[in-house]
Amino acid sequence: MTRSKTRRIAVLLTVLPMAVFSAWALSQCAEDLSSILPEVDAGGEVQACTNNAQCGKDKVCINKVCVAPGEGDAGEKTCQSRLECGPDQDCVGGWCVPAEGDAQVTGDGGEDTGLPNGDGSVCTNSASCGSGYRCNPETHACESAAVINVDPAELDFGAVPFGNEVTRTASVSNTGTADLKVLSADFDQGTNPDPQNPVFRKTTSTALPVTLKPGEQMTIDVICRQNDARPDNGGLLVTSTDLDRPLTRIPLLSRYKGVPDVAIVDRNASPPAVLYPKSGSTDEYGVNVGNVAIGGSRETTVTLMNATTGDAILAIDQLDIHKKTDNEFTITFRDTADVSNEREVPIYLSPGDMVDMVVGYAPLVKTADERTDLDLRTNDDDINNDGTGGSSVLFVKLTAKAGWEPGGISVSKGQIQFGEVQINTTASDAVGVCNSGGSNLSILPTSGLQTPQTAFSTAPQSLAKTLAPLECFDVTVSFSPTKLGDAANVLVLNSDDPGTPSVSIPLSGTGTDPTISLFPKDISFSNAFVGVPANPVNVVITNTGSGILTVTSIELTAGSSSDFKVTNKPPQLPATLHENQADSISFTVEFTATVNGVISGAVQVENSDADNPRAIV
Repeated sequence: MTRSKTRRIAVLLTVLPMAVFSAWALSQCAEDLSSILPEVDAGGEVQACTNNAQCGKDKVCINKVCVAPGEGDAGEKTCQSRLECGPDQDCVGGWCVPAEGDAQVTGDGGEDTGLPNGDGSVCTNSASCGSGYRCNPETHACESAAVINVDPAELDFGAVPFGNEVTRTASVSNTGTADLKVLSADFDQGTNPDPQNPVFRKTTSTALPVTLKPGEQMTIDVICRQNDARPDNGGLLVTSTDLDRPLTRIPLLSRYKGVPDVAIVDRNASPPAVLYPKSGSTDEYGVNVGNVAIGGSRETTVTLMNATTGDAILAIDQLDIHKKTDNEFTITFRDTADVSNEREVPIYLSPGDMVDMVVGYAPLVKTADERTDLDLRTNDDDINNDGTGGSSVLFVKLTAKAGWEPGGISVSKGQIQFGEVQINTTASDAVGVCNSGGSNLSILPTSGLQTPQTAFSTAPQSLAKTLAPLECFDVTVSFSPTKLGDAANVLVLNSDDPGTPSVSIPLSGTGTDPTISLFPKDISFSNAFVGVPANPVNVVITNTGSGILTVTSIELTAGSSSDFKVTNKPPQLPATLHENQADSISFTVEFTATVNGVISGAVQVENSDADNPRAIV
């Protein structure tokens, strides 16, 4: 009888998330599998055999004949594994059947290896075949298999600083008993959203495809480059001829601790001093460029820093400018280490990194109130650090003046010295205050004496005033000492003059109490003869008080007889007398009677003794 034998080829097709197997790979797999499949009788007649693998899917080889389990000597006991069968039985097709014994021939034509459930053993699943083998679903026989193993199972890159690269290595090995072909290693869809600027790149230790014999391995280096502020995740897909695991995905992870924190700092301080945010800050920060002449220009620098306490990256994602007045502000970002290096938004800052935001202003139109709003959109969800979150936009208010001619304060004298002023008297002086600028000048209410309620005073008491260009007003300062000694104060004039916002005028004076003394105070020319000059009398003037006594004149009083004469007066008046008895001046009174009788007169000495300004002899 002629038996027609056909070779049945079982091809396992796996539907993958990506088209990773090429037509070449599929044909290669079919060619490899064909060598281990058995020949069976197409007509279903009794078939001779030497091992179970030659009997097909539903039969076993017993006494060199393929029979169905449960028939003849196969036995009637059902099973799920060979452990449930007798010592000389195998579990095939759910039935305990006699084991093939020493005459068993392996699927590759060799002798029994002695491994539990190894090559050629009857099986229901690959787990029962042992490490490095698989259960052929068509023949229910264990066969040598290629097994892929990847170590580690995932690549964790941790926190990668912006602009830096970190490399992780995966080892791909063949832990099976048949050759393993590694066909390709490609990134999963979405791993690199921007192919022109990939986050992940890879290199392999050998070109692909490559065949790994049992125990051999290769390596794949994956490089992660941080190009933005967000953690990057993806996957590396490795395709191979491992029939149970033709597609192996290696997860790629990066991660950060903490949250980004934007701050405005003075980078010239060490460490950088935080200017914003501070306690009570809102989401707004003001930048005043000042007054810039028409046709001129000025730059103001604001330094932004990532002040996070973790390792998160700060992103300045977007810049929006809302122009409100005629002239324009320009915004340029520059490296703090190299100010010639300009940067474009989006800008990413690793912890502690800084960038300068340079605000430029070059006005063409005159204005006294330039305003523009700048919105900085970031990934910091709590801009002002008040703990409530919800706002990731820093609102920067830009202000300036263009071609503005401010009011300018000027004063007529830089100081007032009253000198000696007798106590309980008053000396006054005035200082002129003018607006020498081109706009109105406001003298602020904070102007006045630096130390109030002293011997000094001002009139008017409140100096708050608005002066038109070239307008002036006088401030009268008085000194009224109530005690002896030196006194001082300062007249402070505060204004909105941007160049000289405050002017200080020192005030000084000394409280004194000079006292005039005349000796003798009375002169009597008794028993004088008519026509005969009497003996002249010398009068001495001294200062018995404190401070300087000033003598301004020495003259006979009105109504005095012309028979009296004052001679030997000081050659020059006024004369000053210090508080010293040895410091004195004098004059002489002469008398020649022209008639008989009582003749009277008096000498008046005008001086600075406030209690006795006209002393009489």
